Amino acid sequence: MYAIRKPFSGFIYTESLWGWNIKNWMVIAQLIGYTLSKFYGIRWVGQLKHQNRRRQLIFLLILASVPLWVMPLLPIFSWPILMLLNGFPLGIVWGIVFSYIEGRDLTEFIGAILACTFVFSSGFVKYLTLLIQQELSVSNTIATALTSALACFLAIIFSFFLNKTPPPNVSEINQNTKRKELSKIQQKLFFKENLIFLIPTILIYSILTFSRDFRDNFTAELLAANNDYSGLNIAKYETLITLVLLSCIPFLSLIRNHLKAIQITFIVSAFGSILNLVALQLFEFEIITSTAFFLVTGFGLYGGYILINISIMNRIVGYRKSPGNCGFLMYSADASGYLTSIMVMSIALFQNKINIDWFGTFKIFIGIGSILITIISFFPLYYSLKLKNINE
Repeated sequence: MYAIRKPFSGFIYTESLWGWNIKNWMVIAQLIGYTLSKFYGIRWVGQLKHQNRRRQLIFLLILASVPLWVMPLLPIFSWPILMLLNGFPLGIVWGIVFSYIEGRDLTEFIGAILACTFVFSSGFVKYLTLLIQQELSVSNTIATALTSALACFLAIIFSFFLNKTPPPNVSEINQNTKRKELSKIQQKLFFKENLIFLIPTILIYSILTFSRDFRDNFTAELLAANNDYSGLNIAKYETLITLVLLSCIPFLSLIRNHLKAIQITFIVSAFGSILNLVALQLFEFEIITSTAFFLVTGFGLYGGYILINISIMNRIVGYRKSPGNCGFLMYSADASGYLTSIMVMSIALFQNKINIDWFGTFKIFIGIGSILITIISFFPLYYSLKLKNINE
């Protein structure tokens, strides 16, 4: 999925549309399509039936690739429309893939490994696309199309094995609650019963999303601003972050107590934000380099982001012991997060036609976002401690 969503973002574009860099238009357009699909996916994924998942998965990936395949043949003013059409199918993919692993004793372990590919895949795909462009001496759009074609070919093969995944066993169902599709009324009722956890989670996730999205979409510009831009560097830095995340996040699955796991998610989010604030101050005083700041914020942003993505929604369902699924909860958070990202990103990218201060904008996102996350994390932590005392 990332090889269809992110290959274009590894390039620095010189073309403009109506006075603004074409990449700004492409990023925002794809985000709009992706966000719309997240809102659509709240109900669609919540009611997902498992019989035709592989067919739906392949269809969505090919549908998202078609705009990239025709982009080299069409004029530049059509590119934002094509990116919007690319983004919409991709927003559903994560819900289908996660449905194979939720409700298991090792959901967090498998999910953390899967979610860490957010970081690794984004870096590797940009490196691969840049390599294709350089080795074959083709345009940015053709290199992007070739990368997505390769991704579809591999998806057809590996989705066959994914579809062989057995359902949760009886022991896992007893521990983690039976997972099933929910009606619209059931979704609303479940959401209402868990507002005390879900509202802070969605707020934190929204803040993490626009900061992470800016960093991810404009990695090339952030590194180029400090003469550190290359496909190899992008892959190297994101792989390092992935390895660090993999060394700790998957082990959350060892915690059997769902409430304790929910608490840890908020603690990690707050800790990552504090880490980002410390890195920001060290960077401002020139104690660490821009590359070190880029790496540290990767750890700080992705820790909470991944745990919210793969852990807390699954744990809330398990803790409440109400039959259902966490797909629609994840998509509620995603929809809010990407809507926030569109608004913040649009202001950042279109306030100035030229000479965007990439690092300056990123520092503002990190500073304000980290302070807000630290404050918001306190409230669900306090409530969860009260629940723990009552249960004891």
